[in-house]
Amino acid sequence: MLRNILSGKCKSCIVVLSILVSVFISPQTTCAADNTFEVDVRTDVKIPMRDGVQLSAHIFLPKAEGKFPVILVRSPYGKGDEKNGDGLFYASSGYVFISQDCRGKGASQGQWEPFLNEDADGRDTQKWVLSQPWCNGKIGTSGGSYVGFTQWITAPNAGQHLKAIFSVVPLIDTYGDAAYAGGAFNLALLMGWGSMVSYNPGEEITILGWGGDDWIMAYRTLPLSQWDRAIDRKVQYLRDWVAHPVFDDYWAKRGVRNRWQDITVPIFAVGGWYDIFANSVFEHINAVKSKSRSLKARNHQHVLMGPWGHGISQNGKVGDLDFGQDSVIKLHEIQTKWFDYWLKGKDAGGYKWAPFRIFVMGRNEWGDEQEGAPGRARFSPYYFYSRGSANAP
Repeated sequence: MLRNILSGKCKSCIVVLSILVSVFISPQTTCAADNTFEVDVRTDVKIPMRDGVQLSAHIFLPKAEGKFPVILVRSPYGKGDEKNGDGLFYASSGYVFISQDCRGKGASQGQWEPFLNEDADGRDTQKWVLSQPWCNGKIGTSGGSYVGFTQWITAPNAGQHLKAIFSVVPLIDTYGDAAYAGGAFNLALLMGWGSMVSYNPGEEITILGWGGDDWIMAYRTLPLSQWDRAIDRKVQYLRDWVAHPVFDDYWAKRGVRNRWQDITVPIFAVGGWYDIFANSVFEHINAVKSKSRSLKARNHQHVLMGPWGHGISQNGKVGDLDFGQDSVIKLHEIQTKWFDYWLKGKDAGGYKWAPFRIFVMGRNEWGDEQEGAPGRARFSPYYFYSRGSANAP
């Protein structure tokens, strides 16, 4: 079935396993408007890490003398190519845009392990960027899902050069959001997505003991500590995730939990009501707003929460639900105004960011709030029940 996922033949498998990569396999394509600069594209630039490993990046620069602010994207899903729409748009608009393969992915060297190296590698990449003659000392970061994680993990004690983060449906806390959400082991996400990202495109996949798209059978592989037998290869991090059921030093090194006070950068987080990380967006933005040692950071944490899943709907529809065209946002325009403000000092064109801009489903209208849960909200308990067959296979 993993072969079907990577080949795009199994739609149901894609829904289950590709939830973290469905929108963010490659950088978004955007339409350039009011371009100012021609663009110089430098492909497969090797950026050295502290341990000697070199990570591959495509760099899009304005063809002009001088220094420019930088937008950095670090992804395990592929850095795109020389036709990267975001790269061409932002470089033509006076930014340097960098799209980088994470360690062990794409053309980057090293051993891939989700979550482990993103902090050090992200900081080393930013340090290298700051040393380049085309950088003016200001860096912003962008991306969604796991690419949101690569941003948040470098936020604590980042330094004055990191001016702004723009994360979309981000994975933030590896333990509470992904691994043990609510305290229970997240089998589908960790073993499904975790298995998928252990492979590289084109790599031969062997499946044992189950076939096709029978994930019910696959998830019954026991013991969980050796679940990787289902894909006929040893994947140590899958075993490690099972071996650490409580928040300990293992998870502390792979997330920002309990480090909110050290996040001093303005953050714009876009979430979806139907996204698996919906609660996380509110939790972590509120934590930074209340605990950051920086007044500027506390005053500039923003959430945009709409009626979407793990990706932004372009037509107002989510599954069988239609929230109308008013629910559709111009994400690229919002992001560009955000970076223009924080990296270039431009007025946002009269656009003001409320702490929370929320789409109220049912009414199907947007509202600006000062609190994550509006003070006028009323909560109602709902209970599941069955007629005796809830545990049926």
